[in-house]
Amino acid sequence: MSPIPSRAAEAAARQLFRSRDEGAFQLRKWQELGDAVRGRFARLIGASPEEVAFIKNTSEGLSFIAAGFPWREGDNLILSNVEFPSNVYPWMRLIAHNVEVRMVPAREGRIRKEDVFAACDGKTRL
Repeated sequence: MSPIPSRAAEAAARQLFRSRDEGAFQLRKWQELGDAVRGRFARLIGASPEEVAFIKNTSEGLSFIAAGFPWREGDNLILSNVEFPSNVYPWMRLIAHNVEVRMVPAREGRIRKEDVFAACDGKTRL
């Protein structure tokens, strides 16, 4: 994990205090804030607000991708051997659907692009 930027930490603390002090009475205001943030982020990445989803964490997002991607029997995907454990589990479940999970080892703590490319073939989807 990386350090949290001060501005993000301060905003999160403000929201926690609002939640503590106001409870669910301000639910509509919180939803409006979420919609505003969704719109700003959508503009930043050139998407529509409907294409932006807020999720709990990376593991949840990867689970959505792993379960929703149109995998075909014989496909493969590339992971590294230094992934955060809960980020690997959604991909490992695909083995039961005949999707091969290929692990690229880190060398000196780094994943080298040439190692990733070497692990890829015509059936690599991710």
